[in-house]
Amino acid sequence: MKATIGVMLPHMEENKKRTELKISGMSCAICATTIEKSVLSMEGVSYAQVNLGTETATIEYDSTKLTLTDIEKAVTDAGYEVINERVNLKIGGMTCAMCVKMIENALVRLDGIVSANINLGTEKAYVTYNPGIITVAEMKKAIEDAGYEYLGIEGGDTEDLEEIARENDLRKKRKRFIVGFAVGIPLMILMHLSVDLPFKMAYFMLVVSTPAFVYVSHPIFIAAYRALKNRNLNMDVMYSMGIGVAFIPDIMGFIGYTHSKLADRT
Repeated sequence: MKATIGVMLPHMEENKKRTELKISGMSCAICATTIEKSVLSMEGVSYAQVNLGTETATIEYDSTKLTLTDIEKAVTDAGYEVINERVNLKIGGMTCAMCVKMIENALVRLDGIVSANINLGTEKAYVTYNPGIITVAEMKKAIEDAGYEYLGIEGGDTEDLEEIARENDLRKKRKRFIVGFAVGIPLMILMHLSVDLPFKMAYFMLVVSTPAFVYVSHPIFIAAYRALKNRNLNMDVMYSMGIGVAFIPDIMGFIGYTHSKLADRT
């Protein structure tokens, strides 16, 4: 038996979204009508059509008034069950609770995500989603756009990928650590030595330290930019502020020193 019932309310153009839910527990046309009435009773729903044969509900709603979770709750309150899928994603690059919040926000903003819970200890995201609306590939993009690493699906053939990603991250950090010390320590020693150079020591230190500073610190500034872009304040933002506050006054002091020297000559 197949029954398709559709009801349309006054059309809402702005912020309208369309979703399709897989529903179980229906046995007759009355079930389909019950679900439609339950969904249409919600403010913001403009259209609801339930297909008994395919056990799906097609719904159009105003995303500023409702979320997918609200619609699913209306279906379950009517006595039926919405069938979603669950996936556990491996994530790299998290260091604190703010990282967890940042990734959760990035995921739940996506259409089709019912819930997203991040475990910092296991470095995994436990996501419930509607496969008819969103794919794992879109979740991967959201995670990477937030500034973190997508390491695959738990239970899949991703162990090598996870290990490679961690090794690459450690290798890059080791290189930056070595460059920072290799440049910083000699410059600190030169500050306390009287060395005759054919040019001013300040110029030499600026030319040598600036490329090293950019190389060592740029990942932190990039991470901070991504955090601010997603309206989050995490440790990367704090680190970048501390680094910037330390470096920028040095540049300003150098400019002031150069300007005073030029003024003395004139």
